[in-house]
Amino acid sequence: MNIQNITKLFDLEYFDGPLLSLFADANGNFYLYKWYDVASGSHQWLVFSVKYETLLKYLNAIAPEFELLNDEPSKPFYLVEFSEKGQPHIVRTCSQNEILDEYQSLKTVFFTSDLCPNWKAVQHFFGLIVEKHRHFHSRSKTRIHPETKFHIVVGKGGDYFFNLIAHNGQILYTSDGYKSKQSAINGIESVRNLVNKLGIEVSSKVVYAP
Repeated sequence: MNIQNITKLFDLEYFDGPLLSLFADANGNFYLYKWYDVASGSHQWLVFSVKYETLLKYLNAIAPEFELLNDEPSKPFYLVEFSEKGQPHIVRTCSQNEILDEYQSLKTVFFTSDLCPNWKAVQHFFGLIVEKHRHFHSRSKTRIHPETKFHIVVGKGGDYFFNLIAHNGQILYTSDGYKSKQSAINGIESVRNLVNKLGIEVSSKVVYAP
């Protein structure tokens, strides 16, 4: 697994900072960052893959958080820290049995939208995917309205962000901050490639803030 090549989509659980965040790669595979511990002043995260079907059950409060860890036999878990420049690096690999033993308490923990800061955007994103899967026999892609566009803006701290904005002005998705405009453009391409792999066609239109 190359943790450098996955893009953050949403924080699914947030309390004084992100506790569970959803990432994806350009091939349509999903990954979770789960806050683990603080060691030597650095936050540590568990990073692991998760199946689309398991995510849907979790987000609909059908499956507990424990199932996110246990949806595939013998899948690896990576303990990750971030460098001073914000680059993730793997500290060690953990066995699934080790993680399952440690997180038995998650068998009774279910998703709550109250802790999801961008719940409407999560619903819309997964709603598009669900709609596409309902018509999986069709070879055609699900098209988002042609006036939907990516909008790059500069935050107060000088970081670049991008929004995916619907034709009616609704913000469907907001990215994390990037240090340069080119990094934000690369992030847009990652998100576009992901949803295209999932069978959802998004316009290539990008608008820059003045």
